[in-house]
Amino acid sequence: MISRRWNTPSAHQQLPEGRDEGQSVVGELALSPSSSILEGNFRTPRLLMIHGELIALTGDPRTAAILGQLLYWSQRVNDFDLYLEEERTPLSNDQVFQHGWFDRTVVALMEETMFNVTMATFRRYLRFLIDRKWVQTRPHPQNKWTGGRQYRVNLRRLIIDLQKKGYNLPDYSVHGMSLSSEQILCEQEDDSERNP
Repeated sequence: MISRRWNTPSAHQQLPEGRDEGQSVVGELALSPSSSILEGNFRTPRLLMIHGELIALTGDPRTAAILGQLLYWSQRVNDFDLYLEEERTPLSNDQVFQHGWFDRTVVALMEETMFNVTMATFRRYLRFLIDRKWVQTRPHPQNKWTGGRQYRVNLRRLIIDLQKKGYNLPDYSVHGMSLSSEQILCEQEDDSERNP
């Protein structure tokens, strides 16, 4: 086992040229024991936040992480206001959603969630979310022949299912996306009529 001692500069030591005390010295200081310092490979620490509400809803932290990442991208669509407006209106049987679609590849989602699973396993997680109607998918309109997909989070369905469990979706409650108990009951009755 190779070990190497790394010292941080003290107040009396001269910092490398052009750096002040507040800046980190990457490559010259050990940032964490798992850094591959001897090989010169440094990675920026990454953070993945999983909402407890989504874990309670999905029953699985990995599925919740994927749903959280999809929610992250749904907040960054160009037509966010139109997306929210479309989600506020009650569902109809023939409703086609026009807003809130975004492009993500499975590989990109795997990297963003830091999952070390096979692509088939990751697609099963996505299929779970799609089967529950929390996420919608469609072929990319401009890239039909390349097999690209677009995703859209069904906020209305997600909020209804979270509220059934006694939770709210914190990021969207500020946008007025929480539903009243009467709206939830109407949605449940509509669902039971559509899916007997």
